[in-house]
Amino acid sequence: MKKRLLSIALVFMLALIPYSASAEEDVLFTDDFGGSALNPAWGNIYGKDYNELSLDTEQQALKFVMEDSDGQLGPARDFSTNEIGDWGGKRITISWKCRAEESGTGVRLNYTSEGNEANIFGGSNGEPILTDEWTECSAELEFTAFMARSSFNLMFKLPGSVTTVYFKDLVITGKPSDRDPDEEPEPFEWGNTGKTGKEIGDGNPLYTQRFGADPGWVEYDGRLYVYMTNDTPIYDGGGNIVDNHYGNIKHINVISSEDLMNWTDHGSIPVAGTGHVAPWASNSWAPSVAYKEIDGKDMFFLYFANSGNGVGVLRGESPIGPWEDPLGKNLVSHSTPNCGSSLVPWCFDPAVFIDDDGEAYLYFGGGVPGNENESPKSARVVQLGDDLVSIVGTPEEIDVPYFFEALDMHKYGDTYYLSYCSNWNGPGGADAPGKAEIAYMVSDSPMGPFTYAGVILKNPGDMFGLIWANNHQATIQFKDKWYLFFHDSRPSGGVDWLRSIKVTELNYNPDGTIQTIKGGGNW
Repeated sequence: MKKRLLSIALVFMLALIPYSASAEEDVLFTDDFGGSALNPAWGNIYGKDYNELSLDTEQQALKFVMEDSDGQLGPARDFSTNEIGDWGGKRITISWKCRAEESGTGVRLNYTSEGNEANIFGGSNGEPILTDEWTECSAELEFTAFMARSSFNLMFKLPGSVTTVYFKDLVITGKPSDRDPDEEPEPFEWGNTGKTGKEIGDGNPLYTQRFGADPGWVEYDGRLYVYMTNDTPIYDGGGNIVDNHYGNIKHINVISSEDLMNWTDHGSIPVAGTGHVAPWASNSWAPSVAYKEIDGKDMFFLYFANSGNGVGVLRGESPIGPWEDPLGKNLVSHSTPNCGSSLVPWCFDPAVFIDDDGEAYLYFGGGVPGNENESPKSARVVQLGDDLVSIVGTPEEIDVPYFFEALDMHKYGDTYYLSYCSNWNGPGGADAPGKAEIAYMVSDSPMGPFTYAGVILKNPGDMFGLIWANNHQATIQFKDKWYLFFHDSRPSGGVDWLRSIKVTELNYNPDGTIQTIKGGGNW
């Protein structure tokens, strides 16, 4: 759920250099933190106000004390439309200094405009912050006229170790943009989307009227039901498509088929947010579904990622609902033992597996704590209770090489296969995955230990020449054949937040290893 494109209307440049305004630039905003009280426009990212935010008058700096480390913490500054009203049509430069009390923490600069979020500095792991001197940073972006009429928020995210970070000398300058203000954005390439059907023999993407990602599934009564994150386009005031931040996604799409070629669209399940099935949840991503006979009745369980903060579960009497919220809270979260945010930055991406003996297991987790790319140790497995809405014992760590997200479990013969999406530092080769590939491990037990075995699916950027983006898979046996479901952004012309679900056959070698899929597979 983390490399993202900016809006197609935006252009950004990254820099880690000292910055001073040139003669042609205007100073639009400054905060030297030299006053006696912190401006109330400053606050915590996503309202996580358990972190201490204050003004250090001695250093003339903003002081942020991290209480944990989940990669989504840090100070944020809201800007009113009065403050940014004359920024439209300019290329702005944001510069600041920061220093950490202890090493191991990076800084990212994200912004939100009208609810849509983008990263413009530091990448997913952030640029390292120095401890013995001030780190000077700057980032640039095109500030459109539409942005100047919208809400605007700067977020200084701090991925890495728990520490105290200081910020000072925030300066925003602007100069006239080289871009023609009357220039129309590039037309959005819908690809197959919008068609009412597919050509005969054209099995991918699964359906074309909507986007979706992160497939989960359940087979019931001869049909395969596929559930997915609801990737939905968002439009600005001019009717142009803008970036859809994951924070906007609160529905799960569901479709079904008897032959994996002809699909029935069952609509979207309103999972998270006010007025929905789980009003306490903020988001619903990456579903996993299971069913079990309980008290003589088939019951269905829809597990979902509540942002990166936990895994929720809904319960229903059919694969398409109606659904109820049996817990009113997360099933697992950062407060679950061995799942603190310093250990499991992203407590999400549930994968439920029911073994031949009826025992059920939940796999989840993600992220790279402390930049430990080779061995993040942020994957978790725990046995589920007989009711499938409780856990048995403490979640156990799985040491997955170059792990990023998207755990999935299946069983072939007597071997358990744990697949996952690798992070952006995978070196490739025989003993490790490359960057953002679907790799797998094997074991003779659903709880491990697991041994690295190879790569199932290359990154779409490698296969198709599209944007390099993380993937999410589901391995399914349906009517005596094995399939891999995954997503890519080819139907949207390479926009990685408008993804589509695809399927291809999965094949095993005589020794039980999985054959790497070439070219994205065919269906």
